[in-house]
Amino acid sequence: MKYLTVIETGGTTCGAYVPDVPGAVGLGADVADTLRSVSEALALHLEGEVWPEPKTLTRETAERYVREMLNSPGLKPGDELHFVEPATMNPVALEVTAAREAAGISQAELARRLGTARGNISARLENPFYWGHKVETLRRVADALNLKLELKLAA
Repeated sequence: MKYLTVIETGGTTCGAYVPDVPGAVGLGADVADTLRSVSEALALHLEGEVWPEPKTLTRETAERYVREMLNSPGLKPGDELHFVEPATMNPVALEVTAAREAAGISQAELARRLGTARGNISARLENPFYWGHKVETLRRVADALNLKLELKLAA
């Protein structure tokens, strides 16, 4: 599903919001970076929640919709409209987070057990948009949590 997204440009950054999903916002240095950011925000907001289907809008009706929905005067010159899909989240990162939380330890404690910085836990291991997990690292995480690592390919 794609959601109407308004990109506002100004100065050196761009901001984005999704009228159908309050709180799903993005920020970036340019339009492409902002679209990535808001796509990730959408994925996080929609995860496990029940949201209505996005409105089917055309660019012609979008400005009227934004004006009515937000009680605003409408789009400003330079604002762009895009239809954005939520980003795909990495289930490995979600599993690592769930396992750590089930073990009742903090990110800082997991980092200590792995001999790494806490930032590596949040920025990589538990970041649902990071796709560079290595099997050796996951084995070390399993050991640190007193768990067994199982990898499975399924149809």
